[in-house]
Amino acid sequence: FIMNSPSEVATAPDGNGGIYAALHNSGMIADMEHKNVKYLFTNAIDNCVCKIADPLFLGFCINGGFKAGNKVTEKRTADEKVGIQGKRNGCYEVVEYSDIDEKVRDERDEHGKLVFSSGSVCIHYYSLDFLRNECHPQNLSKALHYHIARKKIPYWDEETETKVTPTEINGVKLETFIFDVFKLAGESFGVFEVQREEEFAPIKNKSIADDGSLNNDSPIASLKQMSNAQKQWLLRNGAELVDRDGNDASENDDLDVEISPLVSYGGEGLSELVNGRQIQLPCMIVEKNLHIK
Repeated sequence: FIMNSPSEVATAPDGNGGIYAALHNSGMIADMEHKNVKYLFTNAIDNCVCKIADPLFLGFCINGGFKAGNKVTEKRTADEKVGIQGKRNGCYEVVEYSDIDEKVRDERDEHGKLVFSSGSVCIHYYSLDFLRNECHPQNLSKALHYHIARKKIPYWDEETETKVTPTEINGVKLETFIFDVFKLAGESFGVFEVQREEEFAPIKNKSIADDGSLNNDSPIASLKQMSNAQKQWLLRNGAELVDRDGNDASENDDLDVEISPLVSYGGEGLSELVNGRQIQLPCMIVEKNLHIK
């Protein structure tokens, strides 16, 4: 046990798997039933390029009659810290990266591709019926179990009589995960693969590593990924991207683009705005009637 103060034991939330009991206990399931909600979309808050309520993903799951669904993308490396989407004992499951054996994680096929390459990006679909029935608190013990999360946990130092924030991992938290209920859907589960460049830019690390290089999955890397994806939107719709001196800027990572989702959700509707036009970077497009050079 770790002490938070001289008289208080340190505690922590139960992990994002606690969402299911919370939906029931808070009355949200009943409220959604009253409002005739039929389907739900969830995503992790740290992914800035997530397509909120993606109509293709939702349409795929609804048309398939699935109880639940999950988006995946091809893993960057074997040791990338994402859960692996797979199937076990006839049920679809996500195995957290910290729970999988390294030999299994690193296994490759005859073409050199990872055997377990489908990384979960924490973008999910649910039918309300699934949340109401299979994910009822009385059923959760069939699916949810505690995972070990090794963390830096602030603690009370008796010698100095101060609260210390450690710089190294010093404890273990027990957490449930949001994807643990997928097995309750059985075969009625949809897996939808997407391109990382367009839909997965999580923020997990500080931007600059100790050696001065840019970290993957960091604020700056996420910003650059979003900018590069939106540059491609403009190029596909006939725009010419230049710097202040008129030089080609389509591959200049120092000159960013940001397009408001009120202008375009996924690159659609831009042709009439940018086709045949020269756009000087950096550029932010926030209105459809914006005058662009």
